[in-house]
This record gives sequence, C-alpha cells and structure tokens, in this order.
Amino acid sequence: MRCWDFEIDVADYVRKRLPEDRRAAMNAHLEHCPRCRRVVALEETLQTGAARLAAPQLRRDLWPELATRIQTGPGPARHRSSWLLLRWATAGVVTAVMGAMAFRLAVKPDQQAMARPEDEVRVVRMMTTVEPIQYVDADVLTRQEAQRILLIGASEP
Repeated sequence: MRCWDFEIDVADYVRKRLPEDRRAAMNAHLEHCPRCRRVVALEETLQTGAARLAAPQLRRDLWPELATRIQTGPGPARHRSSWLLLRWATAGVVTAVMGAMAFRLAVKPDQQAMARPEDEVRVVRMMTTVEPIQYVDADVLTRQEAQRILLIGASEP
C-alpha cells in the first residue's frame, strides 16, 4: 500500500468503518511508515476535538425574522457600486494617460537624416554648371546638430 492510498481512507480507518481486508492492509502499512502513523494521530486528534464541540442550535422557523425584515423595508439605498465604478474608471483614465506619456517619452519620432557633405558638394557643382551663382557656406548649430546652409542669391553682385 502506498501512503497516498492510506491517506484516502484514514478517516474511515480511525472510525473503524473499513472492511477487514482493507483494515489489515492499512495496519501492515502502519508498521513500517512513520509518516502515516503521524497522519493517524492527527486524524484521531481532529475527531476527538470535533466530538467535544457543542452541537449548533438549529432554528426550524425563520419566517418571523423574515416577515419583520419585509415589513420594515430595505435600509437606506447604498450607491457603493456607482462609487466603485467611478473610482475604477478614474484609475483607468489615469493609467491610460500615464501610459501614453511614458510611451511618448520612450519612443522618439523618426528624425530626418542630414545631408552628407559629399551630397552638398554634388548639388553645388550641378547648380554651378547650369548657371554660375554666388553662394555663402555657413554652419548653423540647431538642436545640437550641425547643419550646413547654402545661401543662394542673385548671380549679379
């Protein structure tokens, strides 16, 4: 017999409500299993403690108490459910706003790539082959990124 099988029938074993063959198998298991002996001792303690408890007093007729409650009517109406719903809705809105703010801070929008210097040189050369122009080359610092601005004016001085 395994301990699992023993524990299934331990309550009936303590109350001596098992057939003789099953009881003999459980006695044989108890001879070599200290764990199951502790289970039997615990079950005996539980059953003797339960026997000492006073029996509950049962009332046969609940109608007088129910009739009194019906005649007096319900107590003041409670709006707990609407208050609870409002609290949950407020918590949901606050959570959504905080989530949107965190998302906005965490995900940066795609930035446009700046023109490479070799691209600028190529554009200037293309423009000067079409028409000679005067230009001023200036480096401007915007948002901590250096950008080159080509100022194009009239070809006459």
